[in-house]
Amino acid sequence: LESFYECEYRFFAGFGLRLQEREVYGIDPMMTGSLFHDALDRFLKAVNAIGTDLADLSTQEREELIEGLLKEIFGEPQYGVLASSARMNYLRHRLGKTVSKMTWALQQQQQKTRLRPVKTEVAFGEIAGKPGFPGINLPLSNGGTLKVRGKIDRIDVAQADGKTWLAVVDYKSGDKSFSLLEAYYGLAMQLITYLDVALQDAEALIGTDEVRPAGAYYMCIQDPVLKPEEALQNQLLSKYRMKGFYLKDGSLFAEMDDTPEPKGTSQLFPLTRDVKGVLKNSAQTKTFYTDEEIQVLRQFNRKKMQNAAERIVTGELALNPFLAPNGKRACSFCPFRSACSFDVMLKENDYHRLVNQSQEALFTDMKEGDSNAE
Repeated sequence: LESFYECEYRFFAGFGLRLQEREVYGIDPMMTGSLFHDALDRFLKAVNAIGTDLADLSTQEREELIEGLLKEIFGEPQYGVLASSARMNYLRHRLGKTVSKMTWALQQQQQKTRLRPVKTEVAFGEIAGKPGFPGINLPLSNGGTLKVRGKIDRIDVAQADGKTWLAVVDYKSGDKSFSLLEAYYGLAMQLITYLDVALQDAEALIGTDEVRPAGAYYMCIQDPVLKPEEALQNQLLSKYRMKGFYLKDGSLFAEMDDTPEPKGTSQLFPLTRDVKGVLKNSAQTKTFYTDEEIQVLRQFNRKKMQNAAERIVTGELALNPFLAPNGKRACSFCPFRSACSFDVMLKENDYHRLVNQSQEALFTDMKEGDSNAE
């Protein structure tokens, strides 16, 4: 549904007409994304099967485990192209190195945080004819039902002082951060939906519905190259810092990462410890929200999905790619540019322009239920 808000014509071309780019024999972002997700899913499941905490594995045990899993994955038919040439063999080596570095980052994170992965690749709704967890079902005015489906990469849980905290993690191949403005315009629905489903189905997923949201995070899948000064300061783990949105609650911060020294900064989350030893959210990060604000996000996100579905079933269609205040636009990587021939110089063509607003104004509109943000 995000693609509908990006550009209605793009949604129609991709999901209505089902247009596809011509397949080229080789490796593409979709294949590498699937490989990364599959490898990390198998790795965490294998660690869980061993019956030990990832943080307690030795470096040798971790490396032997992921090496065996990668050998198994690369031997599968869908990845046969990676053995078709010398160049593809090199790409396979690079992909394997990236996955191995990700397992290092996961282990380092587990040694600093009390949030622990409890579920991976959690399907909700019906995918390929296979039912998952119930997910979100929203009634439509025509008597139909919008059944939202998807797959949550990871669910993390921490327990302390009788409280259970739940967070969702979404793996991304590129650097990704959460924007409240994009959420308001329906361009950042995925992460909110994942958290919403995890909280709604918490009893089935983790055995209790008495949970509080710890946040929803993006984790970048990468094998970063450090600058000399970064290497000297041991900043590698910081390259894997979780981005997204977080619960603004001081009692949670120690569960997220209690390792920063006074006047120090967390390598996992945007947290700092002041000279008195108190952990605080970073003043530069504006995506710390209260329980009430996260609830507003969840409810507004549902209204955005419902509104999109209502417009889709009525056949509403416009050539209206979005243009953000920072210059980001839907057309930048759209595969259907040659089909739509959008040209901003033509009078009949114009962008759907996002209007920058303060965080307070956005939440006020969300509370009032303005799901028709244009």
